[in-house]
Amino acid sequence: MTQKVQVWLFRRGDSGRPEVLLLRTTPERGGFWQPVTGSVEAGEGHSAAAAREAEEETGLALAPESFRAIGHAFEFESRWGGRAREEVFVAKVRGDDPVKTDSREHVDFRWVESSQADSFLAHEETKNSFALALKFFSENFSSGQN
Repeated sequence: MTQKVQVWLFRRGDSGRPEVLLLRTTPERGGFWQPVTGSVEAGEGHSAAAAREAEEETGLALAPESFRAIGHAFEFESRWGGRAREEVFVAKVRGDDPVKTDSREHVDFRWVESSQADSFLAHEETKNSFALALKFFSENFSSGQN
C-alpha cells in the first residue's frame, strides 16, 4: 500500500481568523482544489515527507518538527492504481511567506478563509480531513502568533 501525506498549511489572516492554503491541480491531475499531498519516499518518515512535499509544492521551507500529525488517516483507491493510505498533517506558516507552486502539478493557489474552504473542496474525505485539521489547528496553535 502506498503511503502518502496530506498537509494543511494554515496562517492567521488579516482578520485574525485562520486561512488555509489550497492548490488547484492541473487539468491532467483533475483540476480540483486540495491541500499539499504527496507520497512518502522509501526510508522517509511521514513528518519528513510532509515537510518535503510542502516545500516542493509551495516553496515554503519549514522544519519537519513544524508538521503535526492530527491523528487521522484514511485509505482510498489511488487514481494511479492501487490502495493508498494518507496521513493528515497541519503546520502553521507566517502570513507573509511567499508561495511558489510547481507548475507541473498546480495551476493556481489561494489562501482561503477557513469558513469558506469547504466550498472549494471536491472530495468528501478531503472535506472531512479539513474539518479535523481546522479543529486541530484551532486547539493547538496560539491565535496571537502569526
